[in-house]
Amino acid sequence: PLLVACQEGHSAVVLCLLRAGADTAARTSAGRTALQLAKEKGHTECERAFEAAAREAKRAEIEAKVERAVAERAAAERVEAERAAEEAAAALLAEEESEKCAEEKKKAK
Repeated sequence: PLLVACQEGHSAVVLCLLRAGADTAARTSAGRTALQLAKEKGHTECERAFEAAAREAKRAEIEAKVERAVAERAAAERVEAERAAEEAAAALLAEEESEKCAEEKKKAK
């Protein structure tokens, strides 16, 4: 479908197919790609559709990387918060135990 859309100059169809994940490496029996067909036929709007789809794909890739980085940072912050809470709890328990021991020593005297 992408090869035919490029050959016939149907830029809206080309963009739709590219967004849907059409195989841009597919070739005609003569070995031409869809983009090559569009260029040969002078279908500049089809060429622009390829450029637009490439920009969209790159933008989506960058957004996915940012989302992963944000999620990783949030996970690291949660782990750090849990570690800090465990340390605080351990310190409180140790302080309580120390106070208990001090009171027992006073009672023993």
